[in-house]
Amino acid sequence: SQNGLVGRIYLSPEDAAITRKRKKYRNNRRIKFTEGWVEFANKKVAKRVALALNNTAVGGKKRDYYSQDRWNMKYLSKFKWHHLTERIAYESNVKHQRVRNDMTEAKREAKFYLEKAGQAKALAAIKKKRKAKGAADLPTSKRQFKQRGLLRKDES
Repeated sequence: SQNGLVGRIYLSPEDAAITRKRKKYRNNRRIKFTEGWVEFANKKVAKRVALALNNTAVGGKKRDYYSQDRWNMKYLSKFKWHHLTERIAYESNVKHQRVRNDMTEAKREAKFYLEKAGQAKALAAIKKKRKAKGAADLPTSKRQFKQRGLLRKDES
């Protein structure tokens, strides 16, 4: 590049749900990125580029889509590329774990609902049979729980 030798570049795309919503309700169908990292071959060049481009206009013609956008750059000292890849892998694992937990919770709720629906259906059938025979309804019992007394703290 004109600012020095660039090593690696990573751009983080916006969340998929936000992209779908934006594409559905707006005309802007371009790929958007929320953040990015650039690795320069030389540390001094990286510091100089970060200082020079921070809070400056991206540029382009007045009607250009990015003309009003500004660069937000910062030199990250002691930051290595493997820190970035580890963070991305960790966030991906956390997201997959959250999805798995949500799925198991949904399965458990569905199973509980079906079990209770089956019980209700069985009770309704029993009541119907008893009504047909002329017997009394099933007794509705309220459970009585013995109340425990208050525990007093030893005054010492």
